[in-house]
Amino acid sequence: MKAAPDALLTYASVVYDEVRKLPPNVSPEQMKSSDLRKRLLDLRLMMDFSSFVYDPERLDPMRENVDASYEAIGQFKDLFDQSELTGEPIDPGEEAVRGAAMIASLEWLRNDDQRRAFLQFIGSPTNKILDQKKKDLPRLWRIADVTPSDNQSALAIVALVSGNGLTNLINGGLAVEDILDEEQEAQFHDVRKGLRSILVLVDMFPTAEDVVGDQREPLAKLVDAFGDVNDASIAYHDALATGRFVDERRDDLAKEYKKAQKLATDTVENGLLNEYTNRLVSLQLFDVDPFH
Repeated sequence: MKAAPDALLTYASVVYDEVRKLPPNVSPEQMKSSDLRKRLLDLRLMMDFSSFVYDPERLDPMRENVDASYEAIGQFKDLFDQSELTGEPIDPGEEAVRGAAMIASLEWLRNDDQRRAFLQFIGSPTNKILDQKKKDLPRLWRIADVTPSDNQSALAIVALVSGNGLTNLINGGLAVEDILDEEQEAQFHDVRKGLRSILVLVDMFPTAEDVVGDQREPLAKLVDAFGDVNDASIAYHDALATGRFVDERRDDLAKEYKKAQKLATDTVENGLLNEYTNRLVSLQLFDVDPFH
């Protein structure tokens, strides 16, 4: 409860700084180079992690604002990615439409009243751990299937959530049989986002990052490989929408997924992810007042 407002205010400040850096008529290529989307993801992850100490009726709309900005930025910068992939120029009309949607999605970050309201809210968490239904919780907590305790440090809870979450993802299976099947693809992306959230969350806490040490690399490689599949998936679905380069993009997706699937299998079978979770176990007992 004490850590949440400081962490959220810090990440919100970083997001606001990135918004101010954007040029007035930002291009898809410039948006690709901006760190704003990554910093929004950091902010959203910390909001998810802190969700037990904020009124969900007020927090959820704010998380939705972060999501909307994240998605709109992704749609806009993807125009540059697809142009690089296909060699085709960006369609000016599509750039205008996606650009307008992105600018609209950033209004909550640029409006003085909305910014003050957001900062005031995240600076004032509740004075207790709230009871919440599992179905209403962010993905991070649903995957971990745990709840925080008010007598644990934030570091201990990070270790608990990340360790349990990674273990549950492994037990549920990291790969799917057919990435081209709509339901299986959705399942894959849920796993991908879960793995990425665990990796980034642990990285946000220097002590946890130090304790994990060299065991971070196998998880990071897997997250990168799953990210390559996501890029190929975006390209494939864009091709389906336009009716162009469909076969090529489908082949690219199948190729990237085959590599990621093998890496996931090898990583799990070699016990490399278990080593990551084992490193976190000792931190689950870490307390800010160890002598009480």
